[in-house]
Amino acid sequence: MRTVVGVIDPLTMVRRELEVSLEAEGFDVIDSPPDPASFLRGSSDRALVVSLTGTFGLSDLDRVRRGNLAAPIVVLVDSASVDIFAELLRRGRVYPVRRMSSAAAITRCVTASLEDMCLLPTAIARDLARNGPDLEEYGITAEELSWLRRLAGGDSVQSLASDICLSERSAYRRLGSIYAKLGVRTRTQAITHLARFGLLTSLGQHSYSTVHSSKPSSNRISSE
Repeated sequence: MRTVVGVIDPLTMVRRELEVSLEAEGFDVIDSPPDPASFLRGSSDRALVVSLTGTFGLSDLDRVRRGNLAAPIVVLVDSASVDIFAELLRRGRVYPVRRMSSAAAITRCVTASLEDMCLLPTAIARDLARNGPDLEEYGITAEELSWLRRLAGGDSVQSLASDICLSERSAYRRLGSIYAKLGVRTRTQAITHLARFGLLTSLGQHSYSTVHSSKPSSNRISSE
């Protein structure tokens, strides 16, 4: 089934160029869906490209996201500020890209977003890796971050629960609470989200690639 991409931008020229580029890569395109939240709820094979403007702000983005938290949303921004990129990345499956980027570059971002990957300008990526987010903004402690690092490295929830003196069920509940603070729903999304900010760098490249390529075994935390 072909992925359907909704495109929302105030400029007709921008929408038309994106439509041509996306269709050339095999996507079906809906120009300016009137209710973006309902559009994303319509099917699992949906994505959205939307410009962050005076008429569509962060509160609108959050409302649309609630329509389908698993659907990728590529957000076009005029600012090159690392702060706005970080603010958007904290929202889960939201992928910022410069609005001035070519239609082909934005299309590549859409394709990457379907694999839960984000294409960032090198300067932005370096700033994010250097500065990282303040864990207090999420309400996550250093200890909770260490739990996610262990899971990313391959530890099972059973092993983690035993070491921190919790039942396995309680450990799952605590982890679910951490995911909610990060604005994500699954272990993989949480680990990928933190890795984007360089917060899993102590694990090394091997553990980071595990997030993308390893098949979860039965004794690891599930993606639910």
